[in-house]
Amino acid sequence: MSAAAVLSREPYLCAQCKTDFTCRWREEKSGAIMCENCMTTNQKKALKVEHTSRLKAAFVKALQQEQEIEQRLLQQGAAPAQAKAEPAAAPHPALKQ
Repeated sequence: MSAAAVLSREPYLCAQCKTDFTCRWREEKSGAIMCENCMTTNQKKALKVEHTSRLKAAFVKALQQEQEIEQRLLQQGAAPAQAKAEPAAAPHPALKQ
């Protein structure tokens, strides 16, 4: 670019904070011009939201697995009790004489 083309452009204005001075300008995918500070802040917010959602998903999955394990333990605990009760109800074959 020539120096005249660079000088003829309007100064940038941040789409978020409306500042007109920063050490580095960035353009979003949508075309909005943002200052370095706002762009960094937005990236940090996006990463925090993603991290929070991943933690929540992991917590929900762990909770579901814990509930499944508890149900299995309850079912296994009930099954041996029933198995022990059934032979006691019937007389032993050796005692039928």
